[in-house]
Amino acid sequence: MPFRKKNAASTAATTTARVEGAAAAVGSEEGGRSLEDVDVEVITLGAGCFWCLDAAARRIKGFISSTVGYAGGTGPAPTYWELHSTGSDAGWIEAVQLVFDTRLISIAQVIDLFFQSHDPTTPNQDGANYGPEYHSTIFYNTEDQKAIAENMIQVWSSRLNQPVVTSLVPFSTFVRAESEHQDFYNQNPRSAYCRVIIAPKLKKLDLL
Repeated sequence: MPFRKKNAASTAATTTARVEGAAAAVGSEEGGRSLEDVDVEVITLGAGCFWCLDAAARRIKGFISSTVGYAGGTGPAPTYWELHSTGSDAGWIEAVQLVFDTRLISIAQVIDLFFQSHDPTTPNQDGANYGPEYHSTIFYNTEDQKAIAENMIQVWSSRLNQPVVTSLVPFSTFVRAESEHQDFYNQNPRSAYCRVIIAPKLKKLDLL
């Protein structure tokens, strides 16, 4: 489904924030609107490489903040490099925590974006990226999110004509990734990964 794009100035000003910092993010994203003016919801999504979904969310109206990090694991949170060596052994997944205004974008649309942004049919893989830290995963916060996600999995399995392997997991923990990974595409648009991998995804979504 088509998404309502932010204008260029709004995209450039997107603020990353923890859930508890949503009020400040609302002020920057939605023209100074207070939390009383929005219906805030949070979901954490593992769509392979976290840079890709983050780049897409920052270009769509309704998202208040997008924060990349590590979700669902146990024990000490890994660094990026630890995650891709031994950190995934503790169950950590590359993920994006999205805070959004349900008056502007529904949870069904958010999950639809999630499926459009990666291949949900191959376990532990996102394109050329391999490993359990890239497994397609939805960390739901509410039973409503879970029910909608279950329905969307069926929709996408039918649409792709093959099983969707996305895991549905109750949210437990999320740790913000290092600063150099936040808003990676906008900060590094000329890097090879951004030009070869992320930009084509954004164009496919009509976000670039």
